[in-house]
Amino acid sequence: LYDGPKQGGHMPFALSLRTWWAVGVAPAGGMLVAGVFTHVRDAERALPGRDEAAPSVAAALGRFRACLRRPAAHRVGVALFCITSLSLVTNSASNAAAIQWFGYSNLQYGVDNTMSYVTLTIVLQLLKAYALHCDWRALFSSAIFGMQAFYASFLIVVWCCWARNGWFYVFLNIDNQVAYDVTFFLSVVMVPELVEPGLEGVTYGAFTTLTNAAQNVASAVSVQLLGVWPLSNAALAADTHETRADVTRLQVACCLAGLAAIPFTLLLPSQKHDCARLRDAPSSRTMADAVLALIVLGMLYGATMSILPIVPATSCLKLVGGSGCGAAAAADDDAPGAAYCA
Repeated sequence: LYDGPKQGGHMPFALSLRTWWAVGVAPAGGMLVAGVFTHVRDAERALPGRDEAAPSVAAALGRFRACLRRPAAHRVGVALFCITSLSLVTNSASNAAAIQWFGYSNLQYGVDNTMSYVTLTIVLQLLKAYALHCDWRALFSSAIFGMQAFYASFLIVVWCCWARNGWFYVFLNIDNQVAYDVTFFLSVVMVPELVEPGLEGVTYGAFTTLTNAAQNVASAVSVQLLGVWPLSNAALAADTHETRADVTRLQVACCLAGLAAIPFTLLLPSQKHDCARLRDAPSSRTMADAVLALIVLGMLYGATMSILPIVPATSCLKLVGGSGCGAAAAADDDAPGAAYCA
């Protein structure tokens, strides 16, 4: 629907608030959103103990720290943080290269996003039926390796002119999504086996917080790698041998970071019996404080690396993915040589 005339697409229509049918769609969407919020509010009112006073922030943080003392929480939490922050480091220039090299359209981008949800549903159902009793560590490691292998296949697009096709790029992304779905499935399956009675919500919150902080770190590192091999739209459009070499180095660095996450799978439980062993292990206040510090540092790092590129005075820094400030940056913008693909 976004591949319309205003975006230079081929469809005769596009999703826009100016079209006549938006008069009916917009109110319907508003009613749907209002209905969801009304349902959630009514459900909250029906909860037992609703009239009780909400716990203070200090009490909630205390419960959170008590949860992290358990090895089932801090060991798996650290593993998920390290695995997520490393395996999700991506080549931030790949989409820009696809647009510059073979016109990666909005329609193809939409199909890519849609198929990611379709594959997630299919893969989760297959794993639920056939992979619940497998060795979780081996399956997690295989998924990470497969994700990086499919991710490295982007080098085919970089060096082979015949592979410069938007639909082939969509195919590569879907394959990568399938491997990622395996890691997502395992992280979900492990949590119920590690949860202790009375700490269900806190444990889920701990793992979610750690994973979100790790995703911010992975996004920040992905942007920072652009400062090592700066790839502007002009350089990608020129498509020189030097540009392709820089894209290759960036892609290899991202894949190596992803493969570095495999050793951390040893911290994960191998199966349900291992989860039971972790639940019975003694607690550690030191590890709880270390994990809390890891969460805070991950949040601060991700937030800082997200703000600096927005500020004009710091957006040119190589630390945040810029091409450098001052005369050095101007020298890097010289006209490149001949294009690799005619």
